[in-house]
Amino acid sequence: MANDEGRKRRLAREYLTCTPIREVAVQQVLWRATHIAPEARQRLVESRPKLRQDVDQVVLDLLVEHFTIEELDHQVQWMTTRLGRSWLDKQPAFWTGIGTAIQPLVQRTIGDIEGTEGVA
Repeated sequence: MANDEGRKRRLAREYLTCTPIREVAVQQVLWRATHIAPEARQRLVESRPKLRQDVDQVVLDLLVEHFTIEELDHQVQWMTTRLGRSWLDKQPAFWTGIGTAIQPLVQRTIGDIEGTEGVA
């Protein structure tokens, strides 16, 4: 059992190194900190190396908690192939495209909720 836990942690760590999940998590921290003073936010941005270390541990623990050895193993295998890397390389543009494409839907929904649709 302890051996399985060690293997799971090794696979989770490998997943951290072969995917952009670490940077996505750091970006989430920075995004959630938009309400703090600009000077404090700048210090947070400058602390990225330490933040990455802290985020790594959180993400690693969550990967181990939520995924099986088999799932982690298959993800690592896939992400380290040529096609897997290609998939990962296209993700930023893909998600940017989704954000841009759904913005009008978000605005319309907000308008519907506020009862301002069609109001000039």
